Amino acid sequence: MTLTDKIQKYSKTERKKFYEQQLLLEMPRMLSRLCRCPLSVASGSFDREYWAWATKDFANCDEQRTLLLLAYLYKTEFPGNIYHKETAVLQWFEASVDFCIRNQSRHGAFDHLYKNEESWMATAFLLLDMCEAYNLVSNEISPQLLERWKESMLKMGDFLSRNDENHGFISNHRAAGAAALLGLSRLLNQDKFRPRAMHIMKEIHEHQSMEGWYDEYDGADPGYQTLDTHYQARFCLYAQNGPDHLASVAKSIKFLSYFIHPAGSIGGDYGSRACPHFFPGGFEYFAADNPLAEKIASVCVAGLAAGTSCGLADADPRNAAPMATSYVYAHQSISRNTSAMQEEVLLPFEKEGIFSFPDAGFAAISNSRYYSIFGASKGGVIKIFDKASGKLIFSSCAYAGKMRDGKFLTTLLYSRKPSFEVEEGSDKNNFSMSVHAPFFFFKNRRLMGTLGMIAFRLFSISVGRFRALSDFVRKYLIIGIFLKARIKAPAALNRKFEFSGSGFTIEDALTFENGSNSIEQLSEYGHFSAVYMASANYFRKQDLESTFNGKEIAFTANERKKGFVKLCRKINIAGENIQS
Repeated sequence: MTLTDKIQKYSKTERKKFYEQQLLLEMPRMLSRLCRCPLSVASGSFDREYWAWATKDFANCDEQRTLLLLAYLYKTEFPGNIYHKETAVLQWFEASVDFCIRNQSRHGAFDHLYKNEESWMATAFLLLDMCEAYNLVSNEISPQLLERWKESMLKMGDFLSRNDENHGFISNHRAAGAAALLGLSRLLNQDKFRPRAMHIMKEIHEHQSMEGWYDEYDGADPGYQTLDTHYQARFCLYAQNGPDHLASVAKSIKFLSYFIHPAGSIGGDYGSRACPHFFPGGFEYFAADNPLAEKIASVCVAGLAAGTSCGLADADPRNAAPMATSYVYAHQSISRNTSAMQEEVLLPFEKEGIFSFPDAGFAAISNSRYYSIFGASKGGVIKIFDKASGKLIFSSCAYAGKMRDGKFLTTLLYSRKPSFEVEEGSDKNNFSMSVHAPFFFFKNRRLMGTLGMIAFRLFSISVGRFRALSDFVRKYLIIGIFLKARIKAPAALNRKFEFSGSGFTIEDALTFENGSNSIEQLSEYGHFSAVYMASANYFRKQDLESTFNGKEIAFTANERKKGFVKLCRKINIAGENIQS
């Protein structure tokens, strides 16, 4: 029996059934988040923290895109769908649209994270899903609401056309904006939005690495790139599958294939944003003509079903909305996919070889038994998967510690184009990888304190209403400090990872400027986070297998004086066990 026979895969029929089951499981949760009371001023809001718990004074309108789930289940008949053609569902949908209109700013935008934010991202996300919902149910909406809805969407399009997202280049946000504008152009016959849509997509293509990955905060993140694929699919649909767009997506899908793990998970700690999610919508769209997209969908949806990957079942309310809409688009695409069975292609973990991506700072290594990911751009992250079981059998995210002055330092911060090498040995079972990784300072306290909350709220209701100032604070204070800051600490790591037929060897050489007396504590961890990223740290079953906390380094007096420590350990493979 070959590895291809062993790995879990879902056929199109199984995937379609999976999406139906998951959407039906999610619908009650979504309806419980929706204010369905027609007498409430919050009627139609999906933000339960706002209208039920009353813990905030504004509604997160990014969650309003859940309205697409209501429209889709109302309109689409399939076994077990009790919401199909139910009048109550249509009424709740209308209330959600009405809430959006009533909470839209005079500039056409919506708030997401804070009051008066006027988020470009949230406006793009919501407009895209509104366009599809309009396609589904506009002929059943009251004429008065329909006119207000169209006016609202036109205002959203004008806002996206006049403004931009300036705090970082985030490809999935921009792809959503491009798809939303192009969709609106086609939906309401408004050609004025098309040039802006095409320009945004052109920028995304210009930022796309030659290795295939889309730019997410100046780096590659396989998890988030599945969301990029989701929005690229919507754009390609509205652009009628232009060859340039399809070529860009094909490169992206090929890159992603190297970071599909044997049990169907993807990405995580080694990505620029450490996102572990798999959004299936784009892959189902492209699967009709792209065998690799079909294979990724078959393996990763099996991973979602088995709980080895992150999907709708693992999402909190903020990510449940985009994940649910991705399942909607996935179900819609697979229902329309009548293409003949394609010849199955192999994913990289089913092959053998060394695959290096210097621009991203990643390498994937595959032999007959193991699949390993080396994240050089995150300070030498190592993930080793057993192909037969799919389990993560070893994980190291390298080092983090504390200095005597109270500052925290780590190697686990993303650096584009790191100094790393990949060498192949005398046969396919021998290889080595090495990286020089600086230590950076990081903030281990990323919580909003009382005084900070008061100050930020005063800002948002006063001078923060001026967009230029709000953008400045987001770019240089919020994102600049908590996400992009790279302040080097007086330490560095040289890590070498070697594999032979008998096992793995990890050699770490730690150097400290002016000795290591300034270091109070330093440890290695199998899993941790050193940067603020809301879409990281979602649970996967492999997390149960990556709880390794290395022993705290016990510096000798001589090591402290010289500022140099060398650590070496061998991980011997014996049957199904791994010892270190």
